[in-house]
Amino acid sequence: MSIDEKILNELTQQNIEKDRLLELAYQEIQSAAEYVAAILPKAVSAGDITTDWVYMPSSSVGGDSFGYHWVDEDNFAFYILDICGHGVRSALHSVTILSAINNTSLERTDFRNPAEVLFALNNMFPMKEYGEMFFSMFYCVYNRKNHVLSYAGAGHPPAIIFDAEGSAQSIRSCNRILGFLPGIEFKADSIRLTAPSDIYLFTDGAYEFPTVENRRGEYEDIFRSVQANRGSEPELQNVYLDSLRRNFEQPLKDDFTILKISINSL
Repeated sequence: MSIDEKILNELTQQNIEKDRLLELAYQEIQSAAEYVAAILPKAVSAGDITTDWVYMPSSSVGGDSFGYHWVDEDNFAFYILDICGHGVRSALHSVTILSAINNTSLERTDFRNPAEVLFALNNMFPMKEYGEMFFSMFYCVYNRKNHVLSYAGAGHPPAIIFDAEGSAQSIRSCNRILGFLPGIEFKADSIRLTAPSDIYLFTDGAYEFPTVENRRGEYEDIFRSVQANRGSEPELQNVYLDSLRRNFEQPLKDDFTILKISINSL
C-alpha cells in the first residue's frame, strides 16, 4: 500500500468514526427530546378546569417547561418556567426542577402557597451549584371552593386573565429571578375569579425578538395576539403563528411556550 493510499484509508476510517459519533449524539438528543415530551402533562379537554398548551423549543430540546396537577381535592396548581439558555443542558435542568414540583419533593413546602414554592425552589437550585443557570417562573394555585387564584412570579412575564365578558387584565408579580440569591423571601398575591375565566401563562420567547415592525417585540405584542385569537381554532397554535409572522416567517431563536388554563364553572 502506498503512502497516499494509507493516508486515504486513515481519513476514510476517521470520517466513518466521526459519522458514528454524530449519529450517537443525534440519538441522545432525540432521546432527551422524547423524554421531555413524555413528562409534559396531557391537555385536559373536559371538566370544570381544562387545559391547553403549545410548546415549541428553538432546538431539539429547550429550557422551557410547565405543569399542572391537583394538590388536593380543592386546589389546582399550574406553573411555567424558563431556564436561561437553550439546548440539552437547559432542558435537563428544567426537567429536574419540574420533577421536584411534580413529585412534591420540596421539604416543608405547602404547594398551595406560591410564595413557599418559589422560596423552596430558589434555595434548592442555586445557580452556583448548577452551572450558573438561573430561571424565571410563574406559579399559580386555584381554589375551587373560594374561587381565589393565588399566584407568584419570579422574573417572569405577567399572566393574562380573561373573564366571562372578555375583559382582560395582566397579573404581575415582581419577585427576583430564581437561583441568584438563596434565602430571600417571595411575595404572593391573589385575585377572585368568576366563571368562565381563562388564564394564559407564557415565556418571553413568545414575543422578545426583532419584529417586522423594525423594533424588538414587547409584552403588549403577545397580549394583543392572545386577545385577537380568542375563539379561533386552534387558538394557541394561531398565537404561535402570529409570533412567526412577526419574526419574518422565520423559526424563533428562543423557545415558545404558552399554557392556557380555563375555569369553566364555579
